Amino acid sequence: MAAYDPARHAGVAEVVLTGVDLTSYGPDLPGAPTLGMLVERILAHTGVARLRLSSLDGIEIDARLFALLTQEKRVMPHVHLSLQAGDDMVLKRMKRRHSRAQSVDLVMRLKAARPEIAIGADLIAGFPTEDEAMFANTLALIDDCDIVHPHIFPYSPRDRTPAARMPQVAPGVAKARAAALRERAAARRAVWLDTLIGTRQSILVERPGDRGHAGQLLGSRRVVTEGTLPHCADAHRTVAHHADHVERGPHALQRVEVLGVGLPVPGQTVEDRLAGNVLDALHHLGQERAVGLHHRGEGDTAVTDQRSGHAVPRARRHV
Repeated sequence: MAAYDPARHAGVAEVVLTGVDLTSYGPDLPGAPTLGMLVERILAHTGVARLRLSSLDGIEIDARLFALLTQEKRVMPHVHLSLQAGDDMVLKRMKRRHSRAQSVDLVMRLKAARPEIAIGADLIAGFPTEDEAMFANTLALIDDCDIVHPHIFPYSPRDRTPAARMPQVAPGVAKARAAALRERAAARRAVWLDTLIGTRQSILVERPGDRGHAGQLLGSRRVVTEGTLPHCADAHRTVAHHADHVERGPHALQRVEVLGVGLPVPGQTVEDRLAGNVLDALHHLGQERAVGLHHRGEGDTAVTDQRSGHAVPRARRHV
């Protein structure tokens, strides 16, 4: 928390808590605080607008953390779970503490409490002893857990580990299974993105102004729901792609809400930073509707472009 204040003054609008096993935070500290307690403290004692959590072990999501993920709007609706597999025997051989049924139940409860939550997951293909039936269970988990942000990779042996001494799946088979998982996840993701057409998104734009992200995801190229938008690697390409996608639907993207612009570039205004990345992208695709850009950082700058031909007013402050 001590590091947040200077970061805030530098324009940082989102904080991400990361770790190899984030939900294991606390038992070795005085008072044995939990991750949920840490998140509560951060929200109570800082003005951070957006807080994102990295990979979570679902079995360790307690009632406090569950409530924060589903009820606290400053906690981004993006839950990445360390699932690893969708077959109970494989999970047991991996020494995971959760079952397939527990994973499915957790996701159902998360999405019932906060429907806009997007689910990410780590999945391993071709773990030793995995047969076709076991793999089929993992493949089906993508739909059963509505996984739209997958992190999929084929198993590779590590010396001096128990798994390395188990009967191995042929590397070619593991790679083929990983490809099948990615294909299934891509199809699931496409269906999900189609449900977001016509929604209004909030984008956090980062330096140098040609990339940004929304609340529901990381590394995406399309857009999500009110207050959240897919994490995009390139804001210009993302908005252009989304605008093109939206034009095929019954609605059009009307407004892009910018929560912050990341670290400043000396002498550059909000309008300088964003016009080329967002407004020009929409104009290039034939969007003739009004688009409002709102910088809700310190100073509250609003930049509105009437795509009917009116010039974009200069921003009132530098960032």
